[in-house]
Amino acid sequence: MRAGALSLLCSSAAGCDLFSDLDRFEQAPEPDVDAGDDRDDGGAGREDAGGNDDGLGCANARTLCVRLERFSPHVDELVSIDLVTKADNILRARAIIEPMGGVAADFVLPLAIPESEVPEAGEDHPLQIEVYADQNKDQMYTPGGADHEWNLELPASGNLVFVHDTLFTSIDPRPRSIGGDFHMQFMNMTPHLGQLLEVMVIESESGRTVGLYRTPALAEANFEVIIPGIIDPDGTVYRVEFYADLNGNGSYDDPDDDHTWVIPFVESGEDGVQTEFTHGTDFARLEYQFDFEP
Repeated sequence: MRAGALSLLCSSAAGCDLFSDLDRFEQAPEPDVDAGDDRDDGGAGREDAGGNDDGLGCANARTLCVRLERFSPHVDELVSIDLVTKADNILRARAIIEPMGGVAADFVLPLAIPESEVPEAGEDHPLQIEVYADQNKDQMYTPGGADHEWNLELPASGNLVFVHDTLFTSIDPRPRSIGGDFHMQFMNMTPHLGQLLEVMVIESESGRTVGLYRTPALAEANFEVIIPGIIDPDGTVYRVEFYADLNGNGSYDDPDDDHTWVIPFVESGEDGVQTEFTHGTDFARLEYQFDFEP
């Protein structure tokens, strides 16, 4: 992983610069499923079309569900959410929204929490949530108060509702990467300019969601999405699910209402994952889109 990199959506035409790593809060099976509601939250996801979540939604203690509320100071800023081990500060999963795009946003990452790290009844969670908003807009996490930053306890349920406050807590040092970065080059996305785009990265064997990237309004037809630090290198296989919000309702819908795609087999190398996609109409129904329902 490049030192300091956190996330990136960059135009291939314009070039880009990598940037650095990265009322308070309330508790609110192996995947083989067919997987929104209309609120200004950047596309929270939804139940599957049959009206149930087949065990992979927020009722599952392995699914990470985070809701950010009253983030009006950060509507035009990047916001990052990391799932991190308390004991040794290792990154388990990362969600990025760039920019926030509204005052609230939901993030549902099915099975992001390893089975071995689900707490027993009455125990504290071994994982925590680290959030920062790029207040100074320098495209990097800046310690020492330049950005808004929070270190949050994760309830045993895996569901966290966090209301923006000014009780900032340091998230320095940043979590240690498990290996490499996820890179995905998009081409010819002209039909979706101005629309929400979301990309989800899933370990094929475990079914764990390890990365999520969302932008509420796509600005370029040719660009690269980078999610640093989430890829286990050297032969780990991933599935990539992604969609563009063609009907503009702010959440996922099955094709052809939205344009939705799956890359079923992407194998990591020593530096992470490099993959690419050129817009087409070979749509696939996504399995990992669920509503936040604490």
